[in-house]
Amino acid sequence: MHCRGLKDNIHSLNNPVMKKIGTGLLLMWVVACQQPAVDPLKQVDLFLGTGGHGHVHPAATVPFGMVQVGPDNGVDGWDWCSGYHYSSTTIAGFSHTHLSGGADSPSIFTRE
Repeated sequence: MHCRGLKDNIHSLNNPVMKKIGTGLLLMWVVACQQPAVDPLKQVDLFLGTGGHGHVHPAATVPFGMVQVGPDNGVDGWDWCSGYHYSSTTIAGFSHTHLSGGADSPSIFTRE
């Protein structure tokens, strides 16, 4: 008899603990439904560093950067040292090697 009374008390809507749990779940559901879903892929800028003086090439790169397949669009000056610059409106072709971020970095092929 005692266990049945305890069971009825737990599932009762008048139980203060159940009211708090129900209110918390309802609040979490309302907050979760109001948040817009953010697509993480829309937060990625593939051309970050390709304009201005960034000297970054937007090529797909294998580990250790020995091959970087991507577009080439000119050599109009120092800003095109990576082979690509965002401000250019033409693409001259595609190649497999590029120097990305080569502003003042030493070459990997030189000995000191």
